Amino acid sequence: MVTFLGTTGILERFSSLFVFLFVFVVAFGILEKVKIFGEGKQGINALIAVFLAILSMLSDRVVAMISFASPWFVIVFLLIFFIMVGGMFFGGKGVDFTKIVQEPTVHWVLIIMLIVIIVFAFIYSAQPAAEGVKDKTSSILLDPNILGLIAVFLIGIFAINELAGKVRA
Repeated sequence: MVTFLGTTGILERFSSLFVFLFVFVVAFGILEKVKIFGEGKQGINALIAVFLAILSMLSDRVVAMISFASPWFVIVFLLIFFIMVGGMFFGGKGVDFTKIVQEPTVHWVLIIMLIVIIVFAFIYSAQPAAEGVKDKTSSILLDPNILGLIAVFLIGIFAINELAGKVRA
């Protein structure tokens, strides 16, 4: 399967560096947000994030998993962005992204999408014995009938949510 980091030979050589930066930024951000060690401990948080990034860079499976999953996360967030811009284009009010994410339905849809991406990343980075599983999984999930079924389900979920919201109000 073609991934963002594997499309050209130049980017493939830097995939470990991308993984290092990604893990460092995510780990540092989580440590700063959670504040496990207290206020003003950026040095300790940065040191722990660097160690986590180095450890993740040493594992080929972690590099393969993050290299596979990171473009899909970007695609999901770009899709969300374009849906919001499209809604504003058709006359909707400009809405703050934090207000949208706090809605229970959107919250659960995002969580489910992220879990699906993580599961497929684990499958992708599995042992070489599972090579046939990756081919079968991608051929099944990228089948037009399955994609259409998923689209119909998503439209139905949002329609039911909107109709139920109007009845409650």
